[in-house]
Amino acid sequence: VSEGTNFVVSFSPKVYGKLYQAKLIVETEEMQWSYQVLADLPRYEPPRAAGKVDTWIPAEVDPDVYKTLLPPQNYMQQNLQSVRTSGAGSILRSPMRASPKRNTSL
Repeated sequence: VSEGTNFVVSFSPKVYGKLYQAKLIVETEEMQWSYQVLADLPRYEPPRAAGKVDTWIPAEVDPDVYKTLLPPQNYMQQNLQSVRTSGAGSILRSPMRASPKRNTSL
């Protein structure tokens, strides 16, 4: 009894997702063996690599978090107070005057 001869069968597919069939014939001086070989590609799994760029923003720099750290402001009230204290309120309450029309024709 002999141990036999090892051999490797490999193939290069032309189309992914197709089932390949072939007939393998092993022939010696004394015997002949035939095998039906079915070949299918392994399921494709995309590579899983770690990101090379940090995509997180520290909490102290994140605008949404930073806004919550600031005290709330009432801009309408601040504007009204600045108008009252600057004296600009009298200008705003004064009636508008029509400006004289300019003669642009020469």
